[in-house]
Amino acid sequence: MTNSRILLGCILTVVLTGAARPADYPKPHRNSVTPNEAQAQLIRDGIALHDRGEYNKAIAKYNLVIAENPDCMPALHELCYSLFTAGRYADALRHARRGMEYRSDNLAGFYTVAGNCLDALDDPKGALKAYDAGIRQAPGEGLLYFNRAVTLLNQDKPGPAVDDIQRALYRKPGHPTSHLLLGQIWYQQDNRIPALLALLRFLELEPASGRSADALRIVTGMLNELVQIAGEGDEQKIEIALRAKTPKKEGDFTSLETALALALAAQSIGDAADQPKDARLLGTFDSFFTMIGQMAGQVRGRFVPRFYVQYFAGLQEKDLVEPWLYHILQSTDLAGVRTWRSQNQVKLAYYEEWSRGYRWPGEK
Repeated sequence: MTNSRILLGCILTVVLTGAARPADYPKPHRNSVTPNEAQAQLIRDGIALHDRGEYNKAIAKYNLVIAENPDCMPALHELCYSLFTAGRYADALRHARRGMEYRSDNLAGFYTVAGNCLDALDDPKGALKAYDAGIRQAPGEGLLYFNRAVTLLNQDKPGPAVDDIQRALYRKPGHPTSHLLLGQIWYQQDNRIPALLALLRFLELEPASGRSADALRIVTGMLNELVQIAGEGDEQKIEIALRAKTPKKEGDFTSLETALALALAAQSIGDAADQPKDARLLGTFDSFFTMIGQMAGQVRGRFVPRFYVQYFAGLQEKDLVEPWLYHILQSTDLAGVRTWRSQNQVKLAYYEEWSRGYRWPGEK
């Protein structure tokens, strides 16, 4: 399974068919054997078949490799993934357990497959044990924490799930789904600023998918909830809906929420109100990120200030808010977005290079 692929933990209603539920997992004591070129081509062919949804044909390709080279962990890993996706959870779990016996770059992936299979077989406790065992073997693998978070969330444990997603992001800051899930949880908890920043980072990483459109709708909804405009001309009224109480576990973001509301209000009056929507959004986020930079040292919290606040403050400091905005808006039908992007390729390239090279903080 390639690193870009993600196995999401999910709860499915299926019949438990005697799948193994090991309390303990084997320690890796065997060596993986690298596939030769012909075997590597079979693996590539299998991946292509899998990506087209032809799972049984993909499984057949991987089995050809394993018949020749039983110690080829890349082939075994892909086999597990295709078996899991095809709904053959018990088979995938059995092969994943064998993969755990090998020292290989796929080791964490075998534990991820095992956890996903047990979750799909309605055994969340077993899934959590698999992820725990995998984390002991590969503590730097972010997707193990992410998948454990999904299982915890499905068990109605959002607090520990958030902690695990944050651990995942410290290890894999470019994982879009972690940002998306974190933003959704905080949005449901009415934790506006953390939710907004997480969703904006998701949109930065995945600006043009079906999920992006959904995330953008949530962001737009939050902005509209914060500042509401009624009437026209001299009768126009602007209402700012700040909450008396906000969740504080991730930090106190009252000052940043006020800053965002003021930035939004400023784009709703005078000449700014007559500008196109993309221009008003640019004015809003440029002002908001400027205030984020000014307040960054005053905002306390374990994760959001270090991870998100510092990043967006740095974005504004480098004068990159404009290309950032037109990057995340690329899939919208807003007038002017396509034109700006076609005329500012150098600015976009510079922003993308800065973002790729940004040094994210590690876990304390």
